[in-house]
Amino acid sequence: MINFFQRATILVGFLFLSIALSFAQQQVSVSTFVADPSTSKEYHAYDGSLALIVGIDGYLQGESRRSSVSSAKGFKELLMSHYGFQEKNIIILLDDQARRSVILTALKKLQRKSPNDRVLVFLSGRGYTDNVESRNERGYFIPFDGVIQSPEQAASTCIPLDDVKRLLSAIGAKQILMLLDFTVGGLPVVKRFSSIPPLRIGFGRIVTSPVGELMAAGDRTETIADDPVNGLSIFTSKLIEALSSELTDVNSDGIITGTEMAAQTSMKVSSASDRKIHPQFGFLDEGNGDYLFILPDAQGTSRISFTFRPTDAILFLDDKQMKSPTTRIPVVSPRIGIHSFQFQHEGYQSIREDFFVNGRVSLAANIDLPKIQTSDLLVRTSEPDAIVYVDGKFFGISDQSPLIKRIAKGTHKVRADLDGYFSDSATVTVEEPIQYAVNLKLRSRNGFLTIRSSEGVVIELDEKEIGMKEFVKKKVFSGQHTVRLSGIGYDAHTQTIVVQDTTHVEYVHRMSRPSLTGALIRSAVFPGWGQSYSRRRGIFYSAIFVGLAAASVDLQLTYTKTSKDYTESKRLLDGASAADIATYQAQAASLSSKKDKENLYRFAAFGVTAGFYLYNIINVWRNDPADMIREEEAKAKREKGGTKVSLGFNELGPAVMLSLQF
Repeated sequence: MINFFQRATILVGFLFLSIALSFAQQQVSVSTFVADPSTSKEYHAYDGSLALIVGIDGYLQGESRRSSVSSAKGFKELLMSHYGFQEKNIIILLDDQARRSVILTALKKLQRKSPNDRVLVFLSGRGYTDNVESRNERGYFIPFDGVIQSPEQAASTCIPLDDVKRLLSAIGAKQILMLLDFTVGGLPVVKRFSSIPPLRIGFGRIVTSPVGELMAAGDRTETIADDPVNGLSIFTSKLIEALSSELTDVNSDGIITGTEMAAQTSMKVSSASDRKIHPQFGFLDEGNGDYLFILPDAQGTSRISFTFRPTDAILFLDDKQMKSPTTRIPVVSPRIGIHSFQFQHEGYQSIREDFFVNGRVSLAANIDLPKIQTSDLLVRTSEPDAIVYVDGKFFGISDQSPLIKRIAKGTHKVRADLDGYFSDSATVTVEEPIQYAVNLKLRSRNGFLTIRSSEGVVIELDEKEIGMKEFVKKKVFSGQHTVRLSGIGYDAHTQTIVVQDTTHVEYVHRMSRPSLTGALIRSAVFPGWGQSYSRRRGIFYSAIFVGLAAASVDLQLTYTKTSKDYTESKRLLDGASAADIATYQAQAASLSSKKDKENLYRFAAFGVTAGFYLYNIINVWRNDPADMIREEEAKAKREKGGTKVSLGFNELGPAVMLSLQF
């Protein structure tokens, strides 16, 4: 249950809302003036133009129609293209949108901005007539969810035409016109014409006096028909044809009145239906005016009078700034249509409005630019140094304290960005001159990188030294990162690692130092290899060994060749004749002496090579790699502390500076 206090609160809220809407509606008001062609005197015809258009082809229950939706759309286009109705002021409901409650609500929403507004209601669908046996007929419009299986159901689910009349009368507009694109009885009129209505006379009277008029496609005994040419109903087709022709303007005053429209439409419908359909026309009240459709004139000149507030506002016509804004600006339109006008002034909200220019009427527009009301916007971010934007423009950089700045009335989008974090945004609607607070929480997009290595290893991440650690866990940006591991006795190791958003990557690389056993084995495999583990001229040892081995191999090859030559000379000596014996004996003696000498050199080279090989192993043993590591560590400790003497300069000249390090 809603108590009295809650009801009062709701009523007050609606009161303030209605006041706010009334102020908003009064920011731009346009009045239409039309001149009497016989006297050139201008008359105030109307201000705003409002319309409700309903078209229903299919129903939840009952028969359907084929042309109501197309008729509703076609009539809407006519109102917009010829007679200055703006789409924002037209409510159109089609098929399942046109339920009973929605239509009644839409009728109540046709709230005039001015008592001089004109209102038009176009209903296309099916009708129902009750009490046909008596004189108290009552006509209904069947909505999408209407049921007419009994009079009781019709009364509760359909819309009585006299209720539509009552709702339209409550609006209090100057001109009201109800068009019914269906046949029905019980029309709620005070004056009724079943044939051509009489023409209204007196230009000044019909333009300035209020009026309410109604026209239906036919009476309840007739059946609505469709136009086979354009797919509209015959009534709407001929109605549009009448309103599109200057011939309908019988007295050529530039205006098609409601009675002129009814007269021409009635004749056209009767003729097109072979006199089977007779549209009905009548007046909803005793007003002396007439509904006005002012014909467009592409050759004429429209005069538009603007009244600004503030008076020095800047005017833009079709997005082009007028050179010198004045209170009366003539606008020549070579073609009829809608033209845009925008008004701007510093410190005020800009207003953009569209006006229909038809070359015949004069418009008087009152423009009241509302002042921009600023409020305080307080922005807090979860991370310092975040960059804050409002509506895509830089707002500030957050620090330990929140950002506070002035902001205009309206809806604004606030966003905070920071490298390594996901952006966060919020929408704030500023309505009152108070402080609005926005809290933005930035979620880290950084990942984590864990590095594990050996004792005494120096870890570098992206060329920044982290320290001598076996384990480190760092928060890093997403992307590629370079890890470098180094240390005394270790060979440096570099690795590229990719870290994705919000992921955790663990990298493990165990470094190994050289040992004596490994160095001896490698030195035995190849001299100099073991010295390289101790960083003691391993290449030098390798070069000497290669040289000695090469010399030994060369002497071995030379000795082998000489031995072969000596063996051959001995064979020749054994089979030589007496004359050649002396020659072969001398040759064999020379080769024997040479072979003995080369054999001596060969064994000497083998001995030197073997001796150097043994010395190489002894050298590795004496220079244990572990000893080398201990020496480097001791040297590093000595370099961390001690006394350093350096020569420098001061204001008085050269000076010796003593630096103590502990």
